[in-house]
Amino acid sequence: HLLAARFSVAAACVLTALSLYTILWMIAEARAVVLNPLLVDDVELVARWGMLARERVPLGLIAWVGECEPAVPRKERLDLAAMGGRAVWIELAEPLEVRGITGKRRTVRALKVSPDEPVAFKQALCLRG
Repeated sequence: HLLAARFSVAAACVLTALSLYTILWMIAEARAVVLNPLLVDDVELVARWGMLARERVPLGLIAWVGECEPAVPRKERLDLAAMGGRAVWIELAEPLEVRGITGKRRTVRALKVSPDEPVAFKQALCLRG
């Protein structure tokens, strides 16, 4: 910003404003990751990761739930787990089309999530699935 100010004060002000906006957006995203829960009802699992991703998985598609990585290629996995959280993998009986951050569609066969209570989460999926 100081280097840009040597050439244009207006450009330096714009860069500073964009930097502040980016910091606020990062803080909001970090809070959204914490505040957006995994939701399980009688029909579907809603898995969220902050403000960026929300996927709806019909319970009938869930083939397996566990802590071991499934034998699915990396490009067919969707990682919605929080860093440092205890991972729970959800393997699907058939591929599910999801939309990425940029809106690009891709097919996934496994999801990685990090519920607060992994045992209760697995039980909820197994009882309803």
